[in-house]
Amino acid sequence: MVLEGLRATGKTTLAKQIVAPDRFFSLAEPPALARAQSDPQGWLEGLPFGSAVDEAQLAPGLTLAAKALVDTRPVTPGQFLFTGSSRISRSELGGSDALAGRAVRLRVEPFAQCEIEGKPRDVMGALFDEDPRSWHVAPMRHVDVTSRFVPGGLPTIRAADEHIRSMLIDQLAESLFNGDIYRTGKSRDGILRLFRHLCATSSYLEVFDKIGKTVELPKVTIQGYIDALTDVFLVQAVEGFRPDPARRITEKRRLFVADPAFVADALRASTDADLFDSKRGGFVETIVATEVRRLIGWTRSRALNVMHWRKSDKEEVDLVIERHDGKVLALEVKAARSLAGGVGRGIAAFRNEYPQLFHRGYVIHSGDHIQQLAGDIWSIPLSALWMIGDEIRPTRSSDLADRLMAARQRIAVQRGEARHEVAQREWLRASRIENANRQFDEAGQLFDLVIPTLHDLGLHTELRDSLRGSSPPDVIWSATRVLLISRSVTGPMYLKLQAKVLDRDLDQIGWILSCGDDEFGGAFTTMSHEDALPAVDERFGRFADKLPDIIEILRSS
Repeated sequence: MVLEGLRATGKTTLAKQIVAPDRFFSLAEPPALARAQSDPQGWLEGLPFGSAVDEAQLAPGLTLAAKALVDTRPVTPGQFLFTGSSRISRSELGGSDALAGRAVRLRVEPFAQCEIEGKPRDVMGALFDEDPRSWHVAPMRHVDVTSRFVPGGLPTIRAADEHIRSMLIDQLAESLFNGDIYRTGKSRDGILRLFRHLCATSSYLEVFDKIGKTVELPKVTIQGYIDALTDVFLVQAVEGFRPDPARRITEKRRLFVADPAFVADALRASTDADLFDSKRGGFVETIVATEVRRLIGWTRSRALNVMHWRKSDKEEVDLVIERHDGKVLALEVKAARSLAGGVGRGIAAFRNEYPQLFHRGYVIHSGDHIQQLAGDIWSIPLSALWMIGDEIRPTRSSDLADRLMAARQRIAVQRGEARHEVAQREWLRASRIENANRQFDEAGQLFDLVIPTLHDLGLHTELRDSLRGSSPPDVIWSATRVLLISRSVTGPMYLKLQAKVLDRDLDQIGWILSCGDDEFGGAFTTMSHEDALPAVDERFGRFADKLPDIIEILRSS
């Protein structure tokens, strides 16, 4: 079996839950990679039966070696499990897949909404076979939908705080452009520019001339770069529908990025942003396209193929889903909560064009109600994509596919626990910041006791309000209070109290009291539950001891 998918979708976690710890091998580790590259067949022969090889794309000769071994051994499923963040050697054997007919390839998608809720459902089976009048769906406001989909379906990105989510998305893209894509010889800057453009225009047709003018790249380069982006699963290229499969490759494809979080980030949108206006329809279409792709992994309907259909500017269908028996669903996506006249016109045109293939059509909108529009054309809310269909309950068995489904469900549950841990940590951060603010305000009052003494000595003072912030990135809170000390118009000295709390240790507050180059007693820390005032007060005493030297410095300046 081969598990492929966008980096950060959890392929490694899946593999570790499917195989025993002593049968998991990662080519991200230099010694294993060196052996796999120098002698792939010999290395594979030495692995125990049922071993998992993570990052298998790093050793291009691995699939040919696996083919040779599988062909000479008794036919026994489950000999190897390969995982990778790009398409694993699909063209080694004269341009064809060396493992064709010998391995099942599964694409590990980001989490669907029903998985996030811990209740995987056969939504696609319901769309094909159930009576929509039997469905119970929840009303959705735009803010409800964006709060669900702006964080996306990638576990690490979804669980992150909103203010660092953009940074994680950039780091994910950078890791692919510096790694898997870099090895293809593509220009890093050019392909990064193209990817950002595709994020902002997700769901648009693949028109090379138009894209090329925007990103300032030639047509032939655009084609190669889009192929590279689909190879690492950052972009999904949806073919145009034609009954004859041979003609589908001649149609313009629609390009969707792999996760709605990428679109929201490109539009600089937060979870409370309005992403449903006419200029941002690509966000809602990307929601549906990516969710459908993820739901296909949970359906009992076999061999579903996702395409789009376009006859003219007025006659098009956003998504066409073809079942193994040739029957087709037509999906039209509308961002509006209320449906105006002419809705479903593209679906009706498709039904007229292919009456023998058309099975059912759905207008998916952000409203509340299910409504029959005309015959087998229905309008349904977005919430149907995670609320309809039989709940799937994976069972544990020796079968690898069952174990894969069970592992995926366990990960979904673990993600719920992880979200709880994140919430707990956020509460702890807020509590520690509040406590640090209180202690700093108390310590800062010692300045008020020092100022009269300085005035008695003929010195001028100016107290600056405390400055508080949270930078650099590892500092979640910092504060500074400064007292300027001078003799008439001479240059000032600075008495400065500083404090900070680091993200890696929320239970400590770091303190410094300094004047010029003098740090009285050096930097020190107090635990959050301790009273820092005595230690700070003791250092103010050391400042008082230094006053004669400070006055002398001011006189000579």
